Amino acid sequence: MTIVRNIVNMMNGNIKIESEPGKGSRFTITIFLKLQEEEKGQIEELLDFPVLVVDDEICCENAINILEDIGLSGEWTTSGEKAVELTKKRHEADEDYFAVIVDLKMPGMNGIETARQIRKIVGKEITIIVLTAYRYLSDLSKSDYSGERILLVEDNEFNSEIAKEIIGMTGAVVDTAENGREAVDKVVYNPEGYYKLVFMDIQMPVMNGYEAAAICALDDKKKAAIPIVAMTANAFAEDIMLAKNAGMNEHMAKPLDINKLNDTLKRWL
Repeated sequence: MTIVRNIVNMMNGNIKIESEPGKGSRFTITIFLKLQEEEKGQIEELLDFPVLVVDDEICCENAINILEDIGLSGEWTTSGEKAVELTKKRHEADEDYFAVIVDLKMPGMNGIETARQIRKIVGKEITIIVLTAYRYLSDLSKSDYSGERILLVEDNEFNSEIAKEIIGMTGAVVDTAENGREAVDKVVYNPEGYYKLVFMDIQMPVMNGYEAAAICALDDKKKAAIPIVAMTANAFAEDIMLAKNAGMNEHMAKPLDINKLNDTLKRWL
C-alpha cells in the first residue's frame, strides 16, 4: 500500500478508502493524465508504396510496423540472397520496390554486396538505404587520418561509392580511379608521398590491378614504397600469391569487411 500511495502522490493524485466491517473495503484512486496527442496519420503520397527490409527478424518486424504506420507497404527477409531474388522477381513484373532498407552486417551475403546486386538489377532509380549499428563502425570513426591521401581503384561505381564513404569517416582524403591505367597515371604524375596507401581492385577494364601495381613498382623505387592493398572477390592462395608477385603488400577479400579494413588502415597509415 505504501508503494501505491507514493506512486499516486508522485502523479498528483489521491486515494480514497471506504470500508465497512464484515463487508470489505473499496479503494478509489484518482490521478490526472494529459490527453494523448493526436496520432499522426498515414502519408498520402507514400500510401501502399512497397518497401523491402533486410535484417534480423526482430528488427524487420519493428521496421515493418513503423513503415505501415505511415502508409507504406512493407515486406521483409533475413537473407541478402533472398532480398536479391525478391527484387529480381518484382523488377521482372515491373513492380519495383519504392525503397530497399538493408543491414550492413549479415550472415552470408552482407549488406554491401546485397545492395550491389540489387543495384545491378534495378539501376539507380530505386533508393537503397544501408543501415548499421553505431558500434560496428565506432572504431573506424574514432581513427583520425586527417590529411592522409588514399587512392581507391575500383571500376564498379557502387562499390567505389560505398568504400569511399566508409574510408572517408576516418578523415582521410580519398581519390578514386576507374581502372589500372588511370591509377598508374595518378601515382606516377603526382609527387612523392602524395598517396600514403592504394586500394587496388584486380579485375578492371583497360588495365587490371596486377599490371598497374607492377608498373608503379618499376617506374620509381621511391613511389614503389607506397603500400598497395589488393581488393578482390578471389581469395584463394593462388590469388594472394599473384598479388604479392605483382608488388602488392596485402590482400583484402571482397565484399569489404569493416574490421579488416580498420586493421589495414592502422597497419599502413
